[in-house]
Amino acid sequence: LVRAFILQEISGNCDAFISSMFLYKDKGEKLNAGLIWDSEMTFGTGWAKETSPKEISHNYLAEALIEIPSFKEAVKKYYTDVMVPEIQLLLSDKGMISENANRLADSAEMNYILWPLVRVGHPESLNHLWENRDYDFVVQRMKTWLNDRFNALNKLYCNHKYDNKYQSDGTYHWHICTICGAKGEIHIHEYSHNCDTTCDYCGNIRLVNHKWDSGVVTKEATCTSEGQRKYTCTLCKQVKLEKIAKINHNYSENWKYDEESHYHECEHCHDKKDSASHEWDNGAITKEATTKEEGSKTYTCKVCGKEKVEAIAKKTGCNCQGTTQSIWFILSVLG
Repeated sequence: LVRAFILQEISGNCDAFISSMFLYKDKGEKLNAGLIWDSEMTFGTGWAKETSPKEISHNYLAEALIEIPSFKEAVKKYYTDVMVPEIQLLLSDKGMISENANRLADSAEMNYILWPLVRVGHPESLNHLWENRDYDFVVQRMKTWLNDRFNALNKLYCNHKYDNKYQSDGTYHWHICTICGAKGEIHIHEYSHNCDTTCDYCGNIRLVNHKWDSGVVTKEATCTSEGQRKYTCTLCKQVKLEKIAKINHNYSENWKYDEESHYHECEHCHDKKDSASHEWDNGAITKEATTKEEGSKTYTCKVCGKEKVEAIAKKTGCNCQGTTQSIWFILSVLG
């Protein structure tokens, strides 16, 4: 009975446990199921519509059986121990579906030349026949339907044994059953705080949008070095630092100079630009030279106004004519 229940579950038989089924029970013995038959509406083919592989519904007898705890445990044990590996083999490239499909390919081709492909059982249904489909399509559809069906049944009947490694996507993390490969223990990621980037359980990394304050300048920028501004997230108190670009030099408008050149100078760091040699004028005598003292001549830079003074040598020779005449006059007076 357990095997019959599982096989009907796998096929999605619309008539299972309601009609076309033989059960027997000897006195003092357990209830048994006879051979399975009348299976034309299985594996997605229903009477009036296609059946979804994810739809698990029971007719009244099956519903009553699965509510019995001991029967349900027996179903889960048999499904886990026997059916799961058989299911995985069935769907493989070397499984019974592929093997029989290849073996029957020639006969199937002729069969579907003579008769159309049936999609649902009811002859008056709009979906009664497959239109413009071939045998390969029907075989692949059966594999796809069974794969989705097994995934649905795994959630109900497999006695899962999950590995210790987390799998994850952007929202959830989970473990994989080592028996059937199904996902289990699925949970949404958890983070220590609103801006935490790493899930506390599986280590999933996410991108977060901090809410930064307006920032505080911790170092002023100058014309020689960058400054720094500190921002703090209002949610998690995380800190980030941003550089403040250097400010422009503040060069003087008036010329500055030294002995050799003139230039404009930054008032903060004393950087120089527009440096050039002085352009001296022809100079002006500011003190006449005599035989006793040097004179001086002052030159002025025509650009910056810098002055330089050069000495004028003392005059050479002696102007004695007036002195000699004075001496003779004195002598003549004295007689």
